[in-house]
Amino acid sequence: MKKKIYIFILVIATWAPSSSPASELLTIVYSNLGQLCSTTPDGATNFCISSEKEYRSPSWQPNGDHIVAGSGYHDGAYELVLLNKDGSLIRYLYKSNKFIRPVWSPDGEFIYGLNYSYAKSIRKWDSEGKKFTDVPVKGAESEYKYLQMISFSPSNKRAVLLLDNFNKMLLVSVYNDHFQAIKIILKDYSYVSQSVWLDDNNLLFVGKKDEPRGELWELNVDSEKVRKLGVPRLWLRDFVTLSPDGKAVIVCAMPDNEETKWNLWHYSFGSPHAKRITDGIEDVSPYWRH
Repeated sequence: MKKKIYIFILVIATWAPSSSPASELLTIVYSNLGQLCSTTPDGATNFCISSEKEYRSPSWQPNGDHIVAGSGYHDGAYELVLLNKDGSLIRYLYKSNKFIRPVWSPDGEFIYGLNYSYAKSIRKWDSEGKKFTDVPVKGAESEYKYLQMISFSPSNKRAVLLLDNFNKMLLVSVYNDHFQAIKIILKDYSYVSQSVWLDDNNLLFVGKKDEPRGELWELNVDSEKVRKLGVPRLWLRDFVTLSPDGKAVIVCAMPDNEETKWNLWHYSFGSPHAKRITDGIEDVSPYWRH
């Protein structure tokens, strides 16, 4: 009688979630149609993380390895998330549903988020996203309806809050338990958007005044004197981030002769031209790691 021989083959499969890449996110993080992406300042390396969820307004923790971002589904509710330096999820920030555009305090100890339902206060979390307090904005209550963006000065003593339909800003003093209004600024612009501070008195912002194109401007918040910097041959969109040495910016823009997509461009102050560093369909919300 012949013996039957049975052969069993053991197949071992490995699987890793697509939301956790093998490598660390690069110096510049940004969003492309909801994908969390990153690039180097020269654009030599660039990659995006595949995920079912969208990521908006990602930003590096100052002098740290974590990233905070808005996360959710298209046309659905968003929450704020804390991510590792490889883009993998650490946790959702406690009670952050419907909060948007998170930013870190300059020392990296706190996270701030905005919510249209909390127009007169800003939610503040600890750096782990586990505890929060609502910080009121005192003064100027009758002069605006919504908070759109927040930008802190390097010392954390001042901030500017972008208001309403992106048409003015509120300069405030920053305290542990509240923001105190100082004055409304940039009221004569048809459009103003994201700002970054050069120092505690001067900031850069994207705005429109007497022409339809967005330009880069410098503002002294005390004297309210402005100077148009511009970026040669580019139309700017809402976003700008400053290099750690303060000598260059990454902007979201498109050339004069192109109207199909927004990309990120690297511009050194005083340079005759900017360099395109991404080539996606809608590259927005850049943040330079400090």
